[in-house]
Amino acid sequence: MSETQPFADHLGITVDDTTVRVTTTERHANVSGTVHGGLIATLVDMAMGRTVRAQLDDDASAATLQLSLTYLNAAEPGDTLIATAEIGKRGKAVVLLSAEVVTEDGRDIAEAVGTFTITSAG
Repeated sequence: MSETQPFADHLGITVDDTTVRVTTTERHANVSGTVHGGLIATLVDMAMGRTVRAQLDDDASAATLQLSLTYLNAAEPGDTLIATAEIGKRGKAVVLLSAEVVTEDGRDIAEAVGTFTITSAG
């Protein structure tokens, strides 16, 4: 799945199929010096969205309806964060997913659940 994602490019996020990753730097830090939670939420949302879209016909699209994120451990600048998602249940127009963010060495950073809507063109 190839698509232009200026926001992801701006943050240094790369995508390989449905795996989303970023090697964090000081520019990703919050005032406490750890990685900003908004970056982690972005990784989760992107992983879930790509996972849903990988299952859709060409004329369909998906959008986030709901996202719930639990932060388990702080990430530090220099950590490579990896987000993956999987579909739990799928209805005709709604998809439920779960996702996780871990460091490259396997430390748990966050877990999430989300709901996406599926729409058709036209």
